[in-house]
Amino acid sequence: MLALNKSKGMYQKSKKLIISSIMIVIVSILIAAYTNKYTEYNIPIISFNLDSLSKTFLATFPLAKLAYSSNFKLTSSIQYTPKDRTKDAIYRKYIKDLSNYSKTGEDNYFKGKARFAVFDGVGGYIHQGYDCSIISSKFAKYLGEFNNGESCRLNDALTYAYKQVLSDPEVKAGATTATVCQINEQTGLMDVINLGDSWLGVLRGDKIVFETVKQEYYFNAPYQLAKVPGNNRGSISNTPNDAVESEFQLNKGDLVILSTDGMVDNWGNRKIEEWWSAKLATSEDLDSLNKKFVDEVTACSKDQKFMSSFVREYNMLTNSSYVGGKEDDITVLVVKVE
Repeated sequence: MLALNKSKGMYQKSKKLIISSIMIVIVSILIAAYTNKYTEYNIPIISFNLDSLSKTFLATFPLAKLAYSSNFKLTSSIQYTPKDRTKDAIYRKYIKDLSNYSKTGEDNYFKGKARFAVFDGVGGYIHQGYDCSIISSKFAKYLGEFNNGESCRLNDALTYAYKQVLSDPEVKAGATTATVCQINEQTGLMDVINLGDSWLGVLRGDKIVFETVKQEYYFNAPYQLAKVPGNNRGSISNTPNDAVESEFQLNKGDLVILSTDGMVDNWGNRKIEEWWSAKLATSEDLDSLNKKFVDEVTACSKDQKFMSSFVREYNMLTNSSYVGGKEDDITVLVVKVE
């Protein structure tokens, strides 16, 4: 009983200290705003960015992290299905052994403790004899090793990977899209950087409450990080500074979904929402669910009677009436937040 009373007393003291610290920070900001910036009788409107205030508070009072932390647990799963290239004449021409080709096709991924990414090599380079599974795999490697996988600015990580790829002699030429996220396991704040038409979405309950927006120059021509061959300076070539960076506050129970365009070119948001919200209500493990998900999307991509997102968009742009799935490499990395 004595130990319990002491614990309660320590909790109350810690609670009072944290509340007092927050009040001191807010009052200090208000005083500074009124006394240093304003004269006469102008009444300022002061707005607070809660994420920024939280970061400032935690940096000022490190011990408060113990009380502030929600201790988020991240469980991740990667599943993929490469497109069948064995019957494609252009691949047979330039790839010596297609039976031993990259297991993820031209897609690649990085799955760390709290940093996750998908990369989609641009298939058009094969017409010049360049295999884009190489550049996407190198981006995954270099992005993962930056800062030993520890928390960092994602633009710094992507820029490091980009510079390493440009100087890597194994990468002759090629291009890839990039979608990367990093999750703070104490606060649940997720940083995202996206370039091109791969995708990240957050499922909360039965709704996607956050998603990246694809970057394209025109239909099916995404922004891309490229190592352009010397004889083709007109190719699309972007840098990490062209990527869109964003933040999103995750809640326990959220599902973060990263995928290359092979998935979202077939399934739209509503179908993704319905599938995952129903399956997550079961007791099945995340790997099994993700495999079933990728298998079902893959089946749709090969179904000539299925109305894919890609074909629907093409029909709208061209006033056509085609039907069919879109075959492609499909890579899906999901992260369950608990």
